[in-house]
Amino acid sequence: MNIQIRPMRVLFITWDSPQSNYLESLFLPILEGLASSNKKFHVLHFTWGGPEVRERNRVACARVGITYNSVSVLRKPRSIGQFITTFRGALVIRKHIRQFGINVLLPRSTMPALAVLLGRVGTDVSIVYDADGLPLDERIEFGGQSGSSLILRILRDVEAEIVRRAHRVLVRSRGAIHVLVSRAGAGVSESKFHVVGNGRDPAVFEPSSVDRRNKTRAAIGLEPSAPLLGYVGSMGPKYLLPEMLELFKLVLRKRADSHFLILTNDPQQVLAVVKLKAELVDRVHVRSAEPSHVPALVECMDLGVALIKQCYSMTAVAPIKWGEYLLSGVPVVTTSGIGDARRIEADCGVVVDDVNNEALEGVADWFVRTVLADREGFRRRCRGLGVERFSLAASINSYEEALTGLNVMSGD
Repeated sequence: MNIQIRPMRVLFITWDSPQSNYLESLFLPILEGLASSNKKFHVLHFTWGGPEVRERNRVACARVGITYNSVSVLRKPRSIGQFITTFRGALVIRKHIRQFGINVLLPRSTMPALAVLLGRVGTDVSIVYDADGLPLDERIEFGGQSGSSLILRILRDVEAEIVRRAHRVLVRSRGAIHVLVSRAGAGVSESKFHVVGNGRDPAVFEPSSVDRRNKTRAAIGLEPSAPLLGYVGSMGPKYLLPEMLELFKLVLRKRADSHFLILTNDPQQVLAVVKLKAELVDRVHVRSAEPSHVPALVECMDLGVALIKQCYSMTAVAPIKWGEYLLSGVPVVTTSGIGDARRIEADCGVVVDDVNNEALEGVADWFVRTVLADREGFRRRCRGLGVERFSLAASINSYEEALTGLNVMSGD
């Protein structure tokens, strides 16, 4: 029997809310970068978004030569509807395997993993499981769900089973490997795990010229020399907004001309907290921004803030904002225990072990005395670290390494 190496035809399966643009902004650039004469990608999107959301994603996929299809998520009854959706999704997966000659299934997170386990039965396709953090633990720590509930227990079993059956497992930190291996049980080797990145395009996030920075600052009412702290991203319970505001207050005492720019998809929620701190109201600027406008705003920051709650699930994440800050030449302050935070080197940022007043005072002092005194040096070093470890190319390389050697064969 002749054994021939086949081109890799990959079905990427994701489950996202209509408000999330992870598929378009994060994963499509990676899939596009991985595509070659030997790799062809297709996307299956579980969503409860309307026709406009699906059409936007279809167009974005078509732009980079990727086939897009979607499955409607049943949201009522809530838990049962999701499980019914996965059974329907399993049939769609089997159809894709036949129609497109899919030989690699790449489910992202737990519900797509369940659909894959159901849809793969009787086929010889390989599985590459993208764990993408510890989503079940996030449900418990931030979603208020009970770890002993029937649904969570079922999904724990799904998580362990997909790790056992997968030929490769993609994670965002070294810490996630130890957790998933221990849960999957004896016989699961760490060799199947690969740490991959959430990189950004260095041609989009890059240090800007002085003139462009000053114009951007002027457009939002800031002086060219005013120290500017910044935050980019959602502002849910995992993000330490009060501590970020406390850090800014300490900076403000040392440099009265400082400002804090917060770019988030829910500005009203943040404004409600800021208004309780009268001394900060005129110095904290909270706004939403079109994705295309975010890079220019990040580039004019002097410090990127990413204080995140230190808890079990956060040991497995890789905050996208780290890469956005560093690629833009902006030093980072973040909390230890958040993924592989120690990859942020000391001459490009600060990783704090605690967020008490003493630690925040130290960060404020470091920012004013060290960062502002060597702003161009930090801009250069941060950009270098960003390109090396947090860029789109670095992410593509990490995925490529994970897929290399995957047995995709057929017999005649």
